[in-house]
Amino acid sequence: MTSKTDVFAFGVVLAELVTGQRALTRDKKEPNKLKSLILVINTVFRHQNSEAALEAEIDPNLRGNYPMEQVYKMAELSKNCFSEEAAERPEMREIVQTLSQILTPSIEWQASLRETSQVFTGLFNGKW
Repeated sequence: MTSKTDVFAFGVVLAELVTGQRALTRDKKEPNKLKSLILVINTVFRHQNSEAALEAEIDPNLRGNYPMEQVYKMAELSKNCFSEEAAERPEMREIVQTLSQILTPSIEWQASLRETSQVFTGLFNGKW
């Protein structure tokens, strides 16, 4: 176990937050096989239009109440944490910096909404 192993695991958690999916699930097309969330995220970023591909995978419970640009950055960070080469994975301090950079525009986005977003209001008030 190394800090890079922790980074990998953290990437899985980020992917779970973005998609609302578990790290491993039964494949609907082939019930005898498991589908990896890592493969889902990596496939999203191989698409020509990765933003549209990601949007199809975002947790439906969010009901469109999110800033897409920030969710994309979070998914991209998750993908970087999955790198097969541990040396290519970001350091935790880089992850914290990136998440901080994602948070500020997310707060501004939520404040700009005319309607209150229950998803982000609960999150920012520590009620999620």
